[in-house]
Amino acid sequence: GNGISIAANVISAVAAASGGVQVVAGGIQLDSSIAVRKFSANIGNGSSTSLAVTHSLGTQDVTVAVREVASQAVVLVDWVATDANTVTLSFATAPASNAYRVTVHA
Repeated sequence: GNGISIAANVISAVAAASGGVQVVAGGIQLDSSIAVRKFSANIGNGSSTSLAVTHSLGTQDVTVAVREVASQAVVLVDWVATDANTVTLSFATAPASNAYRVTVHA
């Protein structure tokens, strides 16, 4: 069946089909074709209107959400998937230090 079993010193795993995890030679991993991964960080430095955010998710197939830390209000921002591990956000006015929280989903 599906799940994890332990017998003596051997741990075995069988993943449910389309369950979001995979059992591979190196271990158990998230199946990124099904399950979403995310990165979040506070951003802003008070001087830059263009901020590069390194998310290290390994793909340009991402969505980006930004909200104000103080109010949790959504902030509309222009962004570009610069490369497989970075998005660049553009603001009309430089956000104050750590004023915004960015979340990148892949």
